[in-house]
Amino acid sequence: MDPMGPGGGEPWEDPRDRLSAVIKKMNELFSGNLSDADFRGYATHLIGKMAEDATLVQQAKANETVSQFAQGDYKKALTTAVVSALDSHTAMADQALKDERVFTGLADLLLDEVYRRLRDKEMA
Repeated sequence: MDPMGPGGGEPWEDPRDRLSAVIKKMNELFSGNLSDADFRGYATHLIGKMAEDATLVQQAKANETVSQFAQGDYKKALTTAVVSALDSHTAMADQALKDERVFTGLADLLLDEVYRRLRDKEMA
């Protein structure tokens, strides 16, 4: 077996890098006082909802290119995901703001992660 020469391997693509590129472009696309965290949460939610769509899964498997895939139900699924994001985020915000048990539980769940991220940011 011959050793691989320079450049013989496939480039490794980190999904976080792709998401960071999406977030950067969303920042240019949207107006208002929105943070990278807002965009990250929104993009992750939309992508997750569309990844659950059985029709899109089938179309992704059936189409060889992104442009072919885009001709299917992609925009319809995106619309559904946008509405779903609005509905679910509103429902969660309403519960957190109206129910002390939910708010306290959420505060307890997030406490450690928020603290760690802020400490890590401070130390960097």
